[in-house]
Amino acid sequence: MKKNYWLDWILFISGLICIVTGLMLDFHLISGGREARLFYRHIHTYSDYIMGVGLLLHLIWHKDWISMATKRFWAVKMPLLRTRKQSKTRAGAFYSRTDH
Repeated sequence: MKKNYWLDWILFISGLICIVTGLMLDFHLISGGREARLFYRHIHTYSDYIMGVGLLLHLIWHKDWISMATKRFWAVKMPLLRTRKQSKTRAGAFYSRTDH
């Protein structure tokens, strides 16, 4: 629980830095010349790297939940797909020689 709390804060802060510096670079809100833009571009890039690593850690730490949620999602969707396919095959829509 504690690692998720700190990881969430790191993701939030790095994402916020990435958004703010991206907007500043995009709308040319940086004064000070080329060196200042380069400085903010480095901040933007490295905050993005931190956010990417944090995202990977987040996915690794939650892989069991992701797996369970995916299985539950497809368990709900698959019976609906099977029923539709069976009703179409009963009507002869997908009948072929290999379906005997």
